[in-house]
Amino acid sequence: MSKLEYDPGKAIGKGLLDMDRQELCRFVAGLCLHLQAELGSHAWRGGIFPENICVNEEGAYAIGPAKREKWTGQELEFVAPELYWHGETGPAADVYSLALLVYYGLGGGLLPFDTATSSGQLARMSGKVLPAPKSAGKRLGEVLEKATSFRPSDRYESPEQFGIMLESCLDNKYLGGSSGAEAVFKKEENQLSDIERMLVEIIERSGEEETEREEEESEVPSADLSPEEIAGMEKPDPVPVEKENVSAMVEEFFGSMGVLKDTEEENSEESEDVRLYEPSHDRKDRQPIPILTVEENPELEPVVLRQQPRYSRNTSDPKVQQKADEEVKKRRSRRPLAVVLICCLLLLALALLANWLFFPPQRATQINPTPDPSAYYAQAVEEPEQTEETVVEPEQSIVVPVQPRYTVTVSDMSWTQARDACIAQGGHLAVISSREEFEEVKALAEAQGLTRFWIGCHRQNDQLVWETDDPVNYTNWAEGEPSYWDDYDSVPEDYIMVFKSDNDWFYNDNRNDPAADYPQYYSGVMGYVCEFEN
Repeated sequence: MSKLEYDPGKAIGKGLLDMDRQELCRFVAGLCLHLQAELGSHAWRGGIFPENICVNEEGAYAIGPAKREKWTGQELEFVAPELYWHGETGPAADVYSLALLVYYGLGGGLLPFDTATSSGQLARMSGKVLPAPKSAGKRLGEVLEKATSFRPSDRYESPEQFGIMLESCLDNKYLGGSSGAEAVFKKEENQLSDIERMLVEIIERSGEEETEREEEESEVPSADLSPEEIAGMEKPDPVPVEKENVSAMVEEFFGSMGVLKDTEEENSEESEDVRLYEPSHDRKDRQPIPILTVEENPELEPVVLRQQPRYSRNTSDPKVQQKADEEVKKRRSRRPLAVVLICCLLLLALALLANWLFFPPQRATQINPTPDPSAYYAQAVEEPEQTEETVVEPEQSIVVPVQPRYTVTVSDMSWTQARDACIAQGGHLAVISSREEFEEVKALAEAQGLTRFWIGCHRQNDQLVWETDDPVNYTNWAEGEPSYWDDYDSVPEDYIMVFKSDNDWFYNDNRNDPAADYPQYYSGVMGYVCEFEN
């Protein structure tokens, strides 16, 4: 096989989308063998993505150049998490990229968490388990989930091992397990329960017996047999003959048919009992369904709600009658008083209305004619001073702002350093209480060329709080956030940073000083926003 030179114009690219599942597994398994032959088992190749791979009709592969940082385009989508965050290389990073090739082909050009309008790169880098495509099936789905584990130690050790597992998917079997277990229960043998393992053994044993029976039947008849016997062998007797043979064997075992007859009679009696076990209304032994009565079940007596009169005049108790009469007298005695009060209120309202109609309120006037000319002179002297005051007022409204003012600073500071810097300037880290304030702050940060900036929100006692003790009413978390700690090294993430992804801005909880740990991703592109009150 001749060696193939890499040609960007002949890259496989979207050609992976035209392959079915078997062709795709065979293509990636061949690519694994190519990496094994080129690098061995303990080296990193990189640059594994569709637009960087060529293959010819003879099955020869060629891979283009690879970078260790500052990835762009499609190469960024296929980078392993440890390479993305820490620049760590190794054969497990290549396994991750190879598995994403299978995802890409089965997903119609989309990787896990991708949509038609946005990329799922951030979700893949956050430590989430990558769900296998539905078209992969159970076996291939398990292989892909292991190959794309977040930690390199949880993946296959080399592309060679990953290629072997893909070939096992082509054969539809588990390596080192029972093929019957996968065919029947879709599990490995060590995952079977005792009952499932017993069923698998029965199925395999029945298969072996059937194979032996076919071999015995396929033997050539002896030459000593007559044509009638040969014809009888070619046309075996029907199944009832076997039942007669079974009866003869049972008869010979018990010595006579008496036992069998007794057994048949007992079976017939039992069968008759079974046939008679049908619902019948004529049976004498059937107990009638008891009818619940009030005497036997007083608690089942229906409750009828009746509205009794409060007092009854036709009562036999004179005390009750007397009390009722007194109550009626009291109610009647209150009626005149209520009528008088209502009439007084009506008269008062009519009096106020008449007073307003006939005697409307007089408005005060400021007309004070002054015949003294000295008053006009004094008024003319005071007019310039009033003009100066009207000029000063708009200048003061410009110097002292009515609304809060924000300042954006480009800096690699930690969150606590940014907080102290804002306090030293007489303000505090920005507090965002609505979508409008969020749009205003992110526009100011974007104008300064930032893609990440600190705001005044942090986690205290497992609760989000602002620096000004305002309630946290508005958030705009990215997908997969908040994560509370870094999945890679388990460092707590208690400080809120706003970052830009796919031309939009989101919240992300982060460690206190990410620029110190990951300068290649934060240095020069992050800062903080201070807010100053009136």
